[in-house]
Order: sequence, then C-alpha cells, then structure tokens
Amino acid sequence: MVRVGGKTTTVWRRENEIFLDEPGGHEAKIGEGKDVALAVAGGTPLAAWIKGTELILWRNGTKEAIAANAAFPSLAALPDGGALVAWEENNGISVKKIR
Repeated sequence: MVRVGGKTTTVWRRENEIFLDEPGGHEAKIGEGKDVALAVAGGTPLAAWIKGTELILWRNGTKEAIAANAAFPSLAALPDGGALVAWEENNGISVKKIR
C-alpha cells in the first residue's frame, strides 16, 4: 500500500495472482507470481514481483522482465519521478533505476 496525494494505491497477491487497486477503480489482475512490491513514482504506480525466477516490472498496464534469476524485489520512488528497483540475484543485490 502506498499513499500519495491523499489517495491509496494497493497491490497484493492472492494465491499465485497479483492484483492492483487504485482510488475510484476496481481490483485488477496484473500478473502471476509472488513477492510483490509497490511504489508510486511521478504519480504512476509501479509494481515488481517474481514469476518463476524472473523479475517482472509493471507500469501503465505494460509488463517487462528485467532480470532472469531474481528474488525478493523492492521498489523505492525517487524525487525526480523515477524509481529504484532492487532484488537479490546470484548471492548479491542488484539495483536498476527506472525512468
């Protein structure tokens, strides 16, 4: 759950499905997987999760695989409107800036 400008955006996992809900909307399935993370960057919700071993990034209805062997993603919004996604990979931590 992220609260921005008085509005609450939520993302969660039910069984093996990932859902997102925004104010005035309805819960929407955005993918399949586990370990989901959420941030709102520049007013745009971003979700990241693990599907199998892939790290999936969702924004504006589009999904993109950004790592092939990932676990435990985390997202953080940046003041410039971008975000950082971090995850565990090959016994270390990887980080990528999202614009």
